[in-house]
Amino acid sequence: MRIRYLLAASLVVAIVLTLRWEWLEPHHFEDEVMRAALAEEVRRDDTRCPLSSKAVEQARPWVLAACAAGGLGWHEAAAKYGDDAARVFLVYGEDADFVEVFDRLGHPWCR
Repeated sequence: MRIRYLLAASLVVAIVLTLRWEWLEPHHFEDEVMRAALAEEVRRDDTRCPLSSKAVEQARPWVLAACAAGGLGWHEAAAKYGDDAARVFLVYGEDADFVEVFDRLGHPWCR
């Protein structure tokens, strides 16, 4: 009889711990893979975005993608303009004319 209670209690504890782990880990596997790939891109020797490891860990994924694609100016723009910079990158980040102007002038011209 005691073994039955012990097994039932162990099962309940295992279920509670599993559910708690699932609820505490909101990140999806794809997001983690994307973040790791972006971090690897930023850490290359020939990168246009030389960020420290701490900055890479704290940066949002769009900032890493923008910085890897367009240089350190995007990281600075993200720090200054926040979500507005994200919207600009998502709309114009692939536009060749915008990229050329942004490379030449950076984000201070956006005042």
